[in-house]
Amino acid sequence: MRDEGTIRLAYDVMGRFLLHRGAEPPIPVRPVRLFPLSDPEGYILLLDHEEKEVTLIRNMKELDPASRQALRQELETAYIVPEVLCIESIEEEFGVLHFVAHTDRGPRRFDVRGRGEIQFVRPGYYIIRDIDGNRFDIPNLFALDARSLALLDPYL
Repeated sequence: MRDEGTIRLAYDVMGRFLLHRGAEPPIPVRPVRLFPLSDPEGYILLLDHEEKEVTLIRNMKELDPASRQALRQELETAYIVPEVLCIESIEEEFGVLHFVAHTDRGPRRFDVRGRGEIQFVRPGYYIIRDIDGNRFDIPNLFALDARSLALLDPYL
């Protein structure tokens, strides 16, 4: 189902993200990265309103510039992931960790079900998933200040 050269991606006047393919009527789609960490610009599924696969984009660079820009914009809104810059406090209560942190998107308070939700990705890179399914990235553990490291260390 490879057709990057024959498709166009754009927003309509209502702000819907649409796939235009040949003479077919445009359809609303939702992009999903298959490899968000290792290949964020490749292997992107476009799903319809029933969550069925419409097409696979193997590489964003094969799209026309306007489609590539629209896809990047849509992915940015779908994958807003705050980066943890500093941890003010972590309190544990009945196995739930209550975080107070500063992120690149401002201060955040979030709850984490336990240590299992702080996931190692690669050396120095961790992902924290809160009880609502939101993700918080720590792309470089060693860039955190000493106090943040000391607070986080018992849970890694």
